[in-house]
Amino acid sequence: MKKIICENCGGNKFTEDKGYLVCSYCGTKYLKTSEDLVVSLPSISINEDINKLLEKCKSDPKHALRYANLILDIDSSNVQAKEIIKEKE
Repeated sequence: MKKIICENCGGNKFTEDKGYLVCSYCGTKYLKTSEDLVVSLPSISINEDINKLLEKCKSDPKHALRYANLILDIDSSNVQAKEIIKEKE
């Protein structure tokens, strides 16, 4: 049994697309072979974490910049966090 981990982001959640395994986190494609078996491992909910941090930005505006930067550490393309940082600058 082969455990698959993305070489780019370290993710372990993949979907299948036209003979490829696609990393659910960064989109990197890997050619699927007969040896590949996607093992279901416990995963964290990144979206849930981001949503909680966005709520904290609203409920605690004094520390919103800190929360927005934490969001960008998780998801560097998050538009809402970038807007919060722009507003605070």
